[in-house]
Amino acid sequence: MGMIPLGISALRDLLPQSETAAANSFNTLMRSIGTTVSAAVVGVVLSQMTIQLGEHTLPSEAGFRTGMLAGCSAALVAAAITLALPIRKAGPSTDQDVLAGADSPATSPNAPGAHAQEHAVPGRHAR
Repeated sequence: MGMIPLGISALRDLLPQSETAAANSFNTLMRSIGTTVSAAVVGVVLSQMTIQLGEHTLPSEAGFRTGMLAGCSAALVAAAITLALPIRKAGPSTDQDVLAGADSPATSPNAPGAHAQEHAVPGRHAR
């Protein structure tokens, strides 16, 4: 759980401010799906690898080891995928740029409606 603030911090630094809510929601969804699937997989492994102790059926040590190996394998695959992703550096924006509106889509020259005056119908005033 200690890595979660680091991941959220990275999302905040790498994405435009307008995209952080969607990225945070997607991150939360993926974490929930991962937790659910991993719990189901470990549950199946432990239920299939059991031992009898008197009247009771218990998960075996081999079952726990298999569950841990599956978790470690998934973590290594995730790390390999992460290392294979291209590095994207954060832009030079600062909090002062954001407050000044430098990252605002409305101030971007390519934003929709940015050139409303240029494309206005003759005889009509642009709103």
